[in-house]
Amino acid sequence: MAGRTAPRRATIVDVAKLAGVSIKTVSRVTNSEPNVRPEVRQRVAAAISKLGYRPMQSARGLAARRSGLLAMAYGNATPGYLMRVQHAARQCCEEAGYRLLLHPCDHRDPRLPGELVQLAGRLRLEGLILVPPVSHDEGVIAALQAAGVPFSLLAPQRAPEGACAVLLDDERGGTALASYLIYQGHRRIGFVRGHPDHAASRARLAGFQRAMRKASLPVDAALVVEGDFTFESGRTAGAELLDRRTRPSAIIACNDDMAAGVIAAAHDRGLGIPAGLAVCGFDDTPLASMLWPPLTTMHQPIGELSTAATQLLIEHLRSGRVPAGAVTLRHELIVRASTAGTSATGPA
Repeated sequence: MAGRTAPRRATIVDVAKLAGVSIKTVSRVTNSEPNVRPEVRQRVAAAISKLGYRPMQSARGLAARRSGLLAMAYGNATPGYLMRVQHAARQCCEEAGYRLLLHPCDHRDPRLPGELVQLAGRLRLEGLILVPPVSHDEGVIAALQAAGVPFSLLAPQRAPEGACAVLLDDERGGTALASYLIYQGHRRIGFVRGHPDHAASRARLAGFQRAMRKASLPVDAALVVEGDFTFESGRTAGAELLDRRTRPSAIIACNDDMAAGVIAAAHDRGLGIPAGLAVCGFDDTPLASMLWPPLTTMHQPIGELSTAATQLLIEHLRSGRVPAGAVTLRHELIVRASTAGTSATGPA
């Protein structure tokens, strides 16, 4: 029938969701790797059969038609985040027979769109993986689309139609953190923003504000302080908040590095954690569990985010089909001792 849209081809993400396992587990099953429990292997196999999923074809024999090169473009991502993103993408590429190049860039440079298009042509890249804040750049996205360069977006501010994209609901994550503190009895809550170039920072703040309004609590602009995702900026912001005449009883920082800085600022002032101040971070990096006390934070599935974005791009390259829509992953609240048992009465 004319004009009828072809059904969307099932992806590895669909299989993982249906089977209730990680994308990595599906990959292990399709590659006949060991260390997968029989019942899990059967569940994945059943999902593959039900969805009609076809794993990516072997890379052997394709070298004459393709370069086998992908590149990851990133700006001022924090080291912990970037390391996890790169590791997951590299692993995915290696399993699929691709090589991954890392391309640091200045996300504020107006020449960046042209730079990435030229990079793709010069190195015969098959596609690009864009990491925040590059994945938020409308100019980059438009230039790559116009040049016909395939790309995949990690946690973009929005998902362009027909693009490979994996989203995270950062606003929902910010709401969940604030709601947890409000439930614990906190009414005066400080917030340390991340770098203004990152859409995630704005979304997390919006979520915090939404939770406060829902609880009929005022959003005090004096308790929202700028940071840039680094430990030192968190320490400075924490000092500013804690030196207020009426300090907050709890502080949410937009990432774990800044939360560690807030804890340091509290220690500088003789405040115990959590007895004198509750502190929450965001991301659940290894630092969160190494701090003392361990940090309550919002777990961000960084590895799965990167794996899914890389896998979607490779499947798009292999099939030639445009994705039907973006994939959305969810955060998980991890409660640790930096908030447990906090007295929420605030200073006398």
